[in-house]
Amino acid sequence: MISLLMIDDDPFFLENYKQTLNRDFMVFTADNTEMGLALLERKKPEIVLLDIYLKNEYEGLCTLESIKKKDADILCIMVTNLDSHTIYKEALDRGADDFFIKSESVDTLKKMIYHHLENKKIHGCDTLPHVAVSPVTVNVFKLAARVARSMSSVVIYGETGSGKEIVARYIHQSSSRCAAPFVAVNCAAIQDTLFESAFFGHEKGSFTGAYKQQIGILEKAHGGTLFLDELEDLSPKGQAALLRVLQDKTFERVGSQKTIEVDIRVIVALKSDLQELVRRGVFREDLYFRLAVFMIHIPPLKERREDIL
Repeated sequence: MISLLMIDDDPFFLENYKQTLNRDFMVFTADNTEMGLALLERKKPEIVLLDIYLKNEYEGLCTLESIKKKDADILCIMVTNLDSHTIYKEALDRGADDFFIKSESVDTLKKMIYHHLENKKIHGCDTLPHVAVSPVTVNVFKLAARVARSMSSVVIYGETGSGKEIVARYIHQSSSRCAAPFVAVNCAAIQDTLFESAFFGHEKGSFTGAYKQQIGILEKAHGGTLFLDELEDLSPKGQAALLRVLQDKTFERVGSQKTIEVDIRVIVALKSDLQELVRRGVFREDLYFRLAVFMIHIPPLKERREDIL
């Protein structure tokens, strides 16, 4: 049986999740760093669930670094709350493999774990794209390769023409979803009145002009990656609809009562700072927390001239 170590100072989380995870894994628990590292040495677990904060936000990160120094191949999933997004990037730099938000179900956590275990058997794209010439761009794609191993959403931001879709496609091709569709959508090109039909699809006769059934973008991307470009142009109605899909993993076609389950990874791209859009009140904060698990910034070409050719 695969062994799993939980290091968390939340007794409720430790007890309740241990009871459920015990059905699939050999679970060890520790409520502090010292005990956790001692168990790591003795039990040699394959998976570690590590609270990103523990006593403070840096203790979890330092513990992560210690674990990865002992064994870089140990799967480390950082356990966090929604307000921990500001240190995701630093945790990723220190070797974190993924992030689990405590408000999610234990089934989501198990799916994440099995996803990573399966990913170890799959060799993704191990060469960098030909556009990665400058050191800064090489680092962007190295980060993208690590992000690809996760199931989580990704935000890519950078100027027009900086290569956001190239990075998104690279993440898809380097992931376990590489054999499934990559569906790219320009949010600025979808009229608000047609959003539901475009995303969810519609049934024949559901509105004037619906002469036949139409499969929506979500169904086309099922099993793969949905890339939403120019996210800053997504209307409030579209934001609410996207949030619901990310939360429930279900939707209904326009004119239908049948609920359809969908499995997609969402990657979004935009020119603006998403946090600034939230501060200005033009982008939903709850949707921001759902999307901004991993954030990748692509510098403009003027800062990496070696890539121009």
